[in-house]
Amino acid sequence: MPVNGQPSHEYDDTLVARLELLWGEGFLSPGGPAEIRELLFGVSLRDKEVLDIGCGVGGIDLLLAAEHGARTVLGIDIETPLLERAEARARAAGLADTVRFQLVEPGPLPFEDASFDVVFSKDAIISIPDTATLFGEVFRVLRPGGHLVVGDWFRGDDRAHPAHVRFQAAIPVSVSMETLEDSGELLVRTGFRRVRVRDRRQWYAEEAHRELEDLLGMLRQRAIEAVGEDQYREWVELRGLMCEALDAGCLRPGHLFGVKPKRSE
Repeated sequence: MPVNGQPSHEYDDTLVARLELLWGEGFLSPGGPAEIRELLFGVSLRDKEVLDIGCGVGGIDLLLAAEHGARTVLGIDIETPLLERAEARARAAGLADTVRFQLVEPGPLPFEDASFDVVFSKDAIISIPDTATLFGEVFRVLRPGGHLVVGDWFRGDDRAHPAHVRFQAAIPVSVSMETLEDSGELLVRTGFRRVRVRDRRQWYAEEAHRELEDLLGMLRQRAIEAVGEDQYREWVELRGLMCEALDAGCLRPGHLFGVKPKRSE
């Protein structure tokens, strides 16, 4: 979900079908409800107003309300087709009054200062090249004492590692990865307190190998029917490169947390 000038409409029907086949209906990133629970461990959404940056097709937003008790959830994205799917999903779940979606343009977040209790994002900030500006905007729209909760893809230290180069070249959408540690330091410089980072590479390396096995086995026919033979072969190749990058430490999924200090702090 680019916010700073990246092109839109990269997530076409074929790509959405690929991601949902592996990760579940409504999910364009791995882990499903279990990983959302991991990500939110220690952060309560009960009766909170939540902004989700890069909401995609909305499956996570329904969880934030129905399972985690958010009073309201506003999901934003720059791709209209994704938002249309998300809105339909919220209506079908009877949550359209609680979970809303909004199309935004790349650039500053279109919200007043101190508008949200929690800003959440799952595997979307990787699409935003200027994270310093984004984190500044998040800090601005959070209320004092509010939380930033991010799950995303980060890179290892060696940009020149062959596994990193091969995987980066094969990714079908625009991405901009930083290290988990650099991103945490950037949050501190932005003004966040109680900053924490959590490396999830080991968990997802195991998951990714299992997903590739499923794609080559039990999901093979469904995948071919969904995207066609040529796309299927490209997909399998990409998943192999992802496993290689994870094993080499070049791709490091992780969690990132920060709190906007209260005025008295």
